[in-house]
Amino acid sequence: MCGINGIIQNLESNSALYPRLKLMEKAQLHRGPDAQGIKEFSFKNWRIGLGHQRLSIIDLNEVSNQPMVSNNGRYAMVYNGEVYNYKELRLELAVLGAQFQGESDTTVVMEAMRIWGPRKAFSRFIGMWAIAWIDLSEGKLILSRDRVGVKPLYYTQTQGQLYFASEIKTLLEGSQKRFALNHRLIHQYLAHSLLETTNETFLSEIYKLPAGHFAIIDLNAESLTCHPQRYWHIPFQNDSVFNQSKDQSILIEEIHDLFFDSVKLRLRSDVPVGIALSGGVDSSSITAAMNSILTRHDNLNLISAVNDYNQFDESPFIDKVSAHLQRPVHKVLLRFKPVEIFKLLHDVTWHHDEPLGSFSTVAHYLLMRRAKEIGVTVILSGQGADEILCGYKKYLGFYLQYLYRKGDFSEALKTLSGFYKQKTVISQFNFSEAKRYLPNVREIFSKNIIGKNLEDYENIDLGLPKSATVQERQAEDV
Repeated sequence: MCGINGIIQNLESNSALYPRLKLMEKAQLHRGPDAQGIKEFSFKNWRIGLGHQRLSIIDLNEVSNQPMVSNNGRYAMVYNGEVYNYKELRLELAVLGAQFQGESDTTVVMEAMRIWGPRKAFSRFIGMWAIAWIDLSEGKLILSRDRVGVKPLYYTQTQGQLYFASEIKTLLEGSQKRFALNHRLIHQYLAHSLLETTNETFLSEIYKLPAGHFAIIDLNAESLTCHPQRYWHIPFQNDSVFNQSKDQSILIEEIHDLFFDSVKLRLRSDVPVGIALSGGVDSSSITAAMNSILTRHDNLNLISAVNDYNQFDESPFIDKVSAHLQRPVHKVLLRFKPVEIFKLLHDVTWHHDEPLGSFSTVAHYLLMRRAKEIGVTVILSGQGADEILCGYKKYLGFYLQYLYRKGDFSEALKTLSGFYKQKTVISQFNFSEAKRYLPNVREIFSKNIIGKNLEDYENIDLGLPKSATVQERQAEDV
């Protein structure tokens, strides 16, 4: 986790960039304790300031610090994330005349943008990123965010200036402005427990660059505009084509190879690595893959959250994985006094910049804190597996709805009876969870906590739209 930030303002402005860039640096210094840097540039009527806070992962030397400027001085960049296939891309780019600064993935990203251009570069990157890249010859600044938005990137335009950063609080410090609340998002949060559904934030005029998008800011123009454009979308496969194309054994083999390749790429690091092991199938599978790829001498760090309540504690599954792989596990006990809980909620909300979706975010924070204590900088986890592999119980309901609407009653009955015989999902049915996806039922049985300032906003249907497939509903969750 690194931090990036920047300001673009007119040369006629009397406000100095450096003091505000330092305020922004201070606001997100926790993102990059290893090195910090600020550089200023100008193009025609505009002055551009870039800031970076580094958490060193690949090539720990100073040559890989940022902001990074190309050898000819034409390009400059700040970057948060990791492009995991940087070694393969480096070999390709070297043939095309790339000039690298050090051994990091940052210099590969810089040269890929220079030689291939943004769109092709983004299509070749395997990883997560938030990038600000300047071409000081053509006069354009490009902001980009990875395909599914793992890395954050916020921006705001105020008084003819543009600010961007890895965190919302950083924009507040840089602009020294108070922003009005976004009541529509507050309604979504209170009525539906929804977060991350649009590119808006809880503060009006502060936006997220959408996942899978980039924006070109033209420095030749009289005024600044930021219009995100999509470079990637989730691909869909027609059900009938998918089912008829390959038999199950081939599909399983392909998933196995892709899964292990993905884990192997994400182990590229010059600092210790670990895994947030929950005991579930997703993180347990990743842990097993890591153990298979690494040697017995590699220090694979297992970190798990446990508690005293059997209903919520996954210690038996965590211990089984630990014993099977013969790897010790660092356990974080979730046992708190009420006053401690409120302090944790306060601290994590400050880092999160917006309200939390659940207390699991606090547990995740404590896992990361323990990782730091034992010297582990890179953590893999199973986040996202439920969305792409239909791991949530609601997906059975969506699938049955989809089959019913298609008129495929025999397949629906077969599926339902299979889950009944296995005593999974059906036996775990929880009305308090299910009513969230049944709008008419929800309105009858749920308490209305919406005050008069939020009454005019429409409720959202979280179920399966009539014309949608389960794949399309998965994409919404992603």
